[in-house]
Amino acid sequence: MASEIPFNQVTTRGGDAGEATLFDGERRAKDDLVFRTLGDLDELASWIGVVRTHNRDEWPGRLHDFDAELREAQVTLSRISALIACSPASATYSRLAAVDGAVVHELELREARLLQNTRIEPVFVIPGDHDYSAEVDFARTICRRCERTLITLIRDRGRPRPDLHDSQRYLNRLSDYLFVLARHMEQDRDS
Repeated sequence: MASEIPFNQVTTRGGDAGEATLFDGERRAKDDLVFRTLGDLDELASWIGVVRTHNRDEWPGRLHDFDAELREAQVTLSRISALIACSPASATYSRLAAVDGAVVHELELREARLLQNTRIEPVFVIPGDHDYSAEVDFARTICRRCERTLITLIRDRGRPRPDLHDSQRYLNRLSDYLFVLARHMEQDRDS
């Protein structure tokens, strides 16, 4: 009998009927656009975790700054997810830390610093010349999907709030940063 099967706190059986709960307690279908957007962001944050792990394994000590920057990106992705997982009308939403223009600007500065030491060739990139850069490129493609999904959420769910617009801008800049980082890694590996 199912009720006799022990389970821990992770398994609640609350989603067995095809619904899940948002951060503010609202229940929605698991295939709702909100959960697709959250799933894309979770995938991106997880893949950046893979990149960070391989960064430490393959270039110990050489890329510490990028590890910290990538971890900070994961934290920002969690903040974006929290904003999406809450109805703007809920009391919880008003307590969340917004992703604002300052966060976007900081990422732009990091990309600019990286570009100072990175050559960008005027050709289409074919990922796979180096394992690390290919992983960063894969994260970049997930990031682009996250941005597209978020744009759909903003448009179709009538959530054109400044924090989600800045979140969309952040994702756009993050994909650019990841593109430059991948090129930087290739050039670092070749030198």
